[in-house]
Amino acid sequence: MAEGIQRAGQFKIEYAAIITSSGLVQDIIGNIIGITIYESVGRASISGDVTLHDSFSLSNIGPIIGQEFLLLKISTPTITDPHDTIDFSEEVFHIRSVTDKKYAGKGTEMLTLKFVSSELMRSNRIKISETLVGNSSTIVQRMLERVECNKNIYIEPSLGVRKIVAPNLTPFQVIHMLTKSAMSNKSPVSQGISPSYMFWESLKGYHFRTLDSCMAQENTWDFTTFTT
Repeated sequence: MAEGIQRAGQFKIEYAAIITSSGLVQDIIGNIIGITIYESVGRASISGDVTLHDSFSLSNIGPIIGQEFLLLKISTPTITDPHDTIDFSEEVFHIRSVTDKKYAGKGTEMLTLKFVSSELMRSNRIKISETLVGNSSTIVQRMLERVECNKNIYIEPSLGVRKIVAPNLTPFQVIHMLTKSAMSNKSPVSQGISPSYMFWESLKGYHFRTLDSCMAQENTWDFTTFTT
């Protein structure tokens, strides 16, 4: 068998398993039909769905009720740098719902499981009703600690000391409130104050950064025009 990348978008599932609400750990690598992962600078959490061809009635053994955890590790053939591996085998996803359950014949069924990052689920269960003091970046760091975030965190330093009252908000709602008023103490592009903070999760970790800092990086490719 030929090794290496054979087509665009090719990936290798190194590990995939579900921890059910009853404590069962089930390997699902051989049952995966497709995986889709969504990330956006407008969302505080990664989300996605995985479609399974279930030939062992996992939905009855588990059962699958939307309170399970998904362990996932995906790599690209020929790329060995661990930083380029999608690894959620320790910081797991939370399965929040089961959709499109279909009978596929001969005692098998197809399931589509929707999942999100566990930090979002923890945030939804926590309410903050207190006075928060510090600059915006420090408060964001404390909010991520409240949701037990152990992923890489990229926080751009902000100006000033704030004193805000959180009126029964979730940690992520507090952070979104701060994105509207936080001011950066450095802006690599304009060398001035940038108010354009965004909060999102990518496959690399959590970000609380301005748009300026996202764009202030070296070019990956240089393109030139010529006449043939």
